[in-house]
Amino acid sequence: MSSEDRALVEEMDASAPPMDHQHIYEAAYTSMPPGEEGFDLSHEGGEHEVFEEFVHKLAGVRHIDHRNRRNQVQLRNKQWAEQYEDLVNAYLQYSEQEQEGLVAEGMIVEETEREFQVEVVDIFGRKTCTFAPLMIDIYANATLIREGYIGTSLVHPTTAISIR
Repeated sequence: MSSEDRALVEEMDASAPPMDHQHIYEAAYTSMPPGEEGFDLSHEGGEHEVFEEFVHKLAGVRHIDHRNRRNQVQLRNKQWAEQYEDLVNAYLQYSEQEQEGLVAEGMIVEETEREFQVEVVDIFGRKTCTFAPLMIDIYANATLIREGYIGTSLVHPTTAISIR
């Protein structure tokens, strides 16, 4: 509301008939119009800085990724190329063990500290499984393929999909 509009409202309030004591009349010019409340800052200032500090605490620290799309694709292709031979060997071992279209039972390996858990997804459902890589396995995806799954991530898969 502009100052001229407020003056007009004030004149209307002044010329209004007096109200009885049961009704409390609040003059329209004393209330802020909708949407103008956000622009009312104190003379001391500092409200904006407090708000920014509050938002920063809620959001936390975020790291900026300076890579562009080309760099990300190159990195992904390099990671696939590094794993390719191990993945082929693991798939050949898996295909030798596969019987009647079912995923082969896991190879018996000793418990190691290299075990990892992955949520596996199959056409019949999903569950969390623990996989123990062989001593020759460098990549988690090689272990997963040997068991009949392929990871959705190249380096640290958290989800794997059945390849049967």
